[in-house]
Amino acid sequence: MRGHFVSTRRFLAAAGLLALALALGLPSLDLPACAGETTPRLHVEGRELLFGDTPVRLFGQGDEVLLIKSRADEIAEARWYAPFDANFARLHAFGPFIPDSEEPLQPWPRGQDGRFDLSLKNDAYYDRLRGYLAENRRGGRVVMLQVFDEVGFERGSDRWDLNPFQPDRNVNALGLPAPGRDAIPEFYSLSNARLRTVQERFVRDLVTETRGFGNVIFEICNEYTGPIEWLDHFARLFRSLEPELGCELVVTNMSCSQALLAFEIASPAIDCLDLFHAPDTMRHFTPRQIYDRFLAARAHGKPLLAGRIGPEPDINDRDFAGVRRSRAQFWAIFMAGGVGATTKEDDDGVRTRFGPPMYPEDPEWELSIKALQSFVTEVGDPRALTPDPSMIVAAPSNYAFAMRSPRRLAVYLSEPADLDPLRLRSVPNGEYTVQVYDPVRGAFTAVWREVVTDGTLELAVPTFAEDVALMIDAAPMTVTLLRPPSPDEQFSIVDVVVVRHDGIDGDGDGSADFEAFLRVDGRDLPQSDDRVAMDHVRKRRIERVRLRFPALSTGPHEIEALVVEKSGEARDSMRHRFFER
Repeated sequence: MRGHFVSTRRFLAAAGLLALALALGLPSLDLPACAGETTPRLHVEGRELLFGDTPVRLFGQGDEVLLIKSRADEIAEARWYAPFDANFARLHAFGPFIPDSEEPLQPWPRGQDGRFDLSLKNDAYYDRLRGYLAENRRGGRVVMLQVFDEVGFERGSDRWDLNPFQPDRNVNALGLPAPGRDAIPEFYSLSNARLRTVQERFVRDLVTETRGFGNVIFEICNEYTGPIEWLDHFARLFRSLEPELGCELVVTNMSCSQALLAFEIASPAIDCLDLFHAPDTMRHFTPRQIYDRFLAARAHGKPLLAGRIGPEPDINDRDFAGVRRSRAQFWAIFMAGGVGATTKEDDDGVRTRFGPPMYPEDPEWELSIKALQSFVTEVGDPRALTPDPSMIVAAPSNYAFAMRSPRRLAVYLSEPADLDPLRLRSVPNGEYTVQVYDPVRGAFTAVWREVVTDGTLELAVPTFAEDVALMIDAAPMTVTLLRPPSPDEQFSIVDVVVVRHDGIDGDGDGSADFEAFLRVDGRDLPQSDDRVAMDHVRKRRIERVRLRFPALSTGPHEIEALVVEKSGEARDSMRHRFFER
């Protein structure tokens, strides 16, 4: 029984961490070339990011300069996020920011005079990078590597002055500006053959050393403002490495202008669109503004993400309102059809090799990520969900976003505003199960039935302090305990009743073959071996399955019934919770 349930969960959890972790597996550190390998890789199909056949939604955070911090414990840092289902991290591949006194680790070796040789590879750096990618792949996480970073080319004692490309810090005589100046636009000069050769070699080394993991998104440049020609050159360089190495790569860029974004939309060499800074920055956007940007960009037909958003200790307040607004930003991206977002490190800091984290640990933000990931998992295959802002007529909140599939509606409300009911239009007539989800606790808190007779669904949403989500199923299940559990009973019995109505099944005849499974209090439930022999009656549009399982202890239990059509398609699955009090 358990094996059947787990296989079912895999395609139900296609959008979340569970399926991603199952799909990723773990490659050996002795990595083969990509050509001929059979392990799943991250790749793009239309608007979707997939690992193998599994569509993913990526939400997480991390320290952008983690790889450069030689004193940081990058493995412990990756593992710390695992309990929170954070499956996305974004890091600089190299850069300044770390003073020499802290012995920054860069992709190039340093001589005794302290200068880098940008024509050579630093094996210690790539060993660290491969170990970090392997740990993240083991945990089901994707890493976005910022290959270049324009912030590090800006003037400043912690920016260009410390950059390995700054002429006083390398032996390569690349003709770039001296310290105390900006290195823009000189760093983007394709006519500087010596510089271009070093840049190209670094891209080739980075791809070659990481090619076997398949959990990397390459971001050409962070906060890019340079010429289209330079961006096009390096985007095409990544594409040229694919047939050479036998690897499919995922490439994006974070641009800062409408013209650059227009190029990325049109370029077949750019896979994903990072909308954080293009056409202008979203850093202080409201959730509605973020939702509208992502919704409009769906027309471009590429996966959409935000490379940096949410709480930032140097910009946002770490108070109640800041975390609530940041959580709403992440939800807005998901509800608009975005494939993911990362945020800069928060006040948790970074695990170090020499003691506790740099800051007191406070997992409040990571718990918000976990709650979102849990909801993503519950809604099932995200390819079946389409953002539909027109569905919302009225809402008891400042922000309200909705998605729909043929059998499920999802609604997110943030910042309660009044006591008006939630009103949804263009809802097919029939019976519905409404489940209320708490994005702070990451748990369903209530469930009830509704009937739609005039195409409008009106709901009295329970009072909420910050935000709330609703999952509304158009294929309701009624889960009933036939008799209360007792310590004296050997078995408890549950009836699972599935009511089918117009618009639910694909062939329109209201019938289908089902398999039913149970979970109690979040755990797979071992059921009796004679489950198949139990009563199984078909009466037109009603499917009844009687399940018997070991008796429950007295007290409240959360019982999940999972009913799956035997076709095995994720969009043909239904789930319902029953809170036995």
